[in-house]
Amino acid sequence: MLAISHSGRTRATVDAAHRARGSGACVIAVCSAARSPLATVATHVLAVESSQTRYATDELPFRAAHLAIVQALAREAFESTAPDLRASRRGAWAAARFDLRYSDDPGVMRSSSDRETLTD
Repeated sequence: MLAISHSGRTRATVDAAHRARGSGACVIAVCSAARSPLATVATHVLAVESSQTRYATDELPFRAAHLAIVQALAREAFESTAPDLRASRRGAWAAARFDLRYSDDPGVMRSSSDRETLTD
C-alpha cells in the first residue's frame, strides 16, 4: 500500500495503513515527518523533512517533493511491468479516456474542456 500524508497524521490514512499492515501488506509511507504516526506504522518511509513548517505556504515545496516521489514510484512500477502487459494497459487507459470524452451517456463528460457533467 502506498500511503501519502503531508503531516503523517491524517487519521484515515493512518487507519488504512494500520489495517493494511495488520493484514500483512507492505506499507510505503510518503510524508514530511519520519516520526509521525504514519511513519511508525509503515514498512518503508520516504520522508521529506525540515526543521521549519510554520506557515501553510511552507508546505508547497514538500508537496512538490511528495509528488516527485510518487511519480518516481509509478514510473518504476510501470518499467518493471512486462511489455505485453504494459501495451494492454495503455490500450485500456486510452479506451477509458476516449469513453469519458465522447460517450453518448448524458451523465458523462463530453470533452476535456467541458468540466461539468450533464444530468437529466
